[in-house]
Amino acid sequence: MISTFALALELVLSVEGGYVHHSNDRGGPTKYGISQAAHPGVNIEDLSLDDARSIYWKAYALPIQFEALAEIDEGLAIVVFDAAVHHGPAQAIRFLQRAASLDNGGVDGVVGPKTLRAVAEWSVLDQDELMNRFHAHRLMHFNRIVTANPDQHVFLYGWIRRVVALIQMTHTPDYRVEMHN
Repeated sequence: MISTFALALELVLSVEGGYVHHSNDRGGPTKYGISQAAHPGVNIEDLSLDDARSIYWKAYALPIQFEALAEIDEGLAIVVFDAAVHHGPAQAIRFLQRAASLDNGGVDGVVGPKTLRAVAEWSVLDQDELMNRFHAHRLMHFNRIVTANPDQHVFLYGWIRRVVALIQMTHTPDYRVEMHN
């Protein structure tokens, strides 16, 4: 059986691909989704897949408390991880906190006991609604990015496709069964 993190990483790598350097990408040179801007000390062109896995665990999975989220809801852990890779861990956590109705003083970009408790409560009450709210916050963020920086519009279709693929994956009837076997 594949671990939840291995599945999350597999999904991210399937959309991130190999080495790219798009002139409009503010991350600069990127390989396996690891950007030069986010990781200035890394030689992006020579980055190995094993080194990328290590970076993903340390820089993205640990800050979002991936294992704690996966204990609550594996699908949610996967989509928060994908958002952490795409937007940075603090922004992904803010999406999660807003989705879990922590707007009044609980949106700080850090997963702590209050966030985990709210996510667990939402997961029991309405797991699908929590996920839908998370995706909605992420999609609205894309709109804000493109509105503020029209040169980023070139990436919008790909960003939306990425989220739609996650929505499709996590809303497939067999998905939750497969994740728990």
